[in-house]
Amino acid sequence: MNGYYQIFSNTPDTDYEGAITWLEKELDRYLTIAYEESFEDADVRHFNDTLKRLYMLFFDCTQDYSDDIYGRAARGVFVYSRSAPGTSVRNHRRMSQFLGAFKNRPEYVGYDKGHFIAHSNDGQIDQNLYRQLKELNRGLSPQGKLFRSMERYLQNNEGVFYFRCAGH
Repeated sequence: MNGYYQIFSNTPDTDYEGAITWLEKELDRYLTIAYEESFEDADVRHFNDTLKRLYMLFFDCTQDYSDDIYGRAARGVFVYSRSAPGTSVRNHRRMSQFLGAFKNRPEYVGYDKGHFIAHSNDGQIDQNLYRQLKELNRGLSPQGKLFRSMERYLQNNEGVFYFRCAGH
């Protein structure tokens, strides 16, 4: 956590766009290094949405094909983005295909298919989906209530810069 405080305290005193550009570079560097130092042979790669370039997703592309649901194969590491209103209709059929079926799988009890970037904040599917605890995703726990209130804030305030680290 000290690294975040150091990054934010060193943010240049500039306009909002300049500060965002600087934060993107620093978070990219800091979070990638921190993750790669934590996991042997980590291979962090990134890509952005091709339509609006509002977000950048970072994944560990380590070749780990274990049956462990916490395995590192193409595991999301972090994302940074700008808030945007949701514009697409949720595609339940396609969403059910991604990550496989959760039904009748004991290892997925208590999990939803959550979005790194909330659907209400124009988060799409496929690479944006991951296993997320139901209590968090649905706002059923104290942390989930805070999480959902942050998502609502972003939904109602377009252009806000934010980042999110996966809690695997």
